[in-house]
Amino acid sequence: MLFPRFKRPLSATTKLQRLRKSTRRSADVNAALVAYSNWRAQCGEVRTAYRAWVRAAPEQASLAFASYRLAVDREELAAEAYAERLRSTRLPEVGLATQLAGSQ
Repeated sequence: MLFPRFKRPLSATTKLQRLRKSTRRSADVNAALVAYSNWRAQCGEVRTAYRAWVRAAPEQASLAFASYRLAVDREELAAEAYAERLRSTRLPEVGLATQLAGSQ
């Protein structure tokens, strides 16, 4: 190029649109992180409940198993909520992760 390209200053409308997009992206990332954190916490609850079930005395085994099943159900709900959050989020990183997950 012989002449450098001059950039026009951004209009107030364009600046506002970019700010809104950035704010939405930040909110999407935060919501995804909260959903991920909740899912991982529920994974920990499943491990704890499983250990309690495995170590339970025979007379407590059915109650411990019921507790384990409830923990698994809560983890599944948290995983589904996290997956839905990622599907509804329009982040490029999520699109790649979704493509990779679908190819397995």
